[in-house]
Amino acid sequence: MLKCSLSREYIKDMNIDLFFSSKNFPGLISNEGFGYAPSGIIFDVRLSTLTLEFAPRDKEFAEPFEMNVAVSDDFAPMLVETEMILLGVMDKQELSKAWILPMGILEDDGDFAYAIDTIRMNPARDGLREMVFFLKDAEKGQPVHREHIAQGGSIKPVTEKQDLKEIALTKTAERGLKQEARNAPTSPANRVAPPVPQPKK
Repeated sequence: MLKCSLSREYIKDMNIDLFFSSKNFPGLISNEGFGYAPSGIIFDVRLSTLTLEFAPRDKEFAEPFEMNVAVSDDFAPMLVETEMILLGVMDKQELSKAWILPMGILEDDGDFAYAIDTIRMNPARDGLREMVFFLKDAEKGQPVHREHIAQGGSIKPVTEKQDLKEIALTKTAERGLKQEARNAPTSPANRVAPPVPQPKK
């Protein structure tokens, strides 16, 4: 039997920002890790909010993490049109981990089970290479979670001290990036840039 475990110990000071590339591909940046491996993101069209789903760990699982800042009307249509999203974790202004996650879209009259099935049919995968190139191209965005917003918390960007294009990697992430590069296809295109998923047409 799986035991439900809240991940509040990991997210007590968590802030998350949503960015878009020049081609409107989305990516999330968090200033804290999660303790559980992310498995996907659900976008609730009616509420215009994002929820992070987690994969079980041993015999425990984390409850979904609902972000508390609504996506603006300018950005919501872009999320509806995408099937994948990047998620990166910062450690003291350095990128420490990143994933490519499936997106489940919960329409106004949609079926939540269908959104969850969409995530389960498309496993998350490491995305450090994609995130590095994404950050160099990210040009617009907004906050989507502020842990202390109810107490008048700050809305400063997660990456306030650094230009997105200048973000460095932790030593662990650098090793992970080298491993991803070794495992990647060796075509000339992939030596220049990884195949970042594009919004569906």
